[in-house]
Amino acid sequence: TFESQLRESQPEAAIVVPTEGSSAATGAITEDDEDGNEDSDKLLDERFADNFDGIDWSRLPLYCKPVATQKQRKSWIYRHGYRVALIKDPDRLFFVCRYCHQHKWIDAGQGGIYETTLSTTTSARHLEQVRRG
Repeated sequence: TFESQLRESQPEAAIVVPTEGSSAATGAITEDDEDGNEDSDKLLDERFADNFDGIDWSRLPLYCKPVATQKQRKSWIYRHGYRVALIKDPDRLFFVCRYCHQHKWIDAGQGGIYETTLSTTTSARHLEQVRRG
């Protein structure tokens, strides 16, 4: 391995062993945890967590919360709606427009739910339309 080749390439007399152990690296990690590193962890988790405030699940009988949170940064469209999964096939993800859901346009059949399993383009196009909301 690389480590063994490097170790063997140096004369043993040139290797200096520290007399005292260093705790600088481990001490810094421990201090951060005590000083509130939990807040930064919480903010990181919130970037990936879904927000379902204001959703009425009784009006979306075919959909449920996604089984897993996103592994990568969420698209900007989810600031304007909800990420839901199809109950029959939880791998299929959909965007529910918050404005259309709250104003019951979805119930009236005027759109507001778009599949985002492969792409968020149709959802983004919906949000870019010039209309109320």
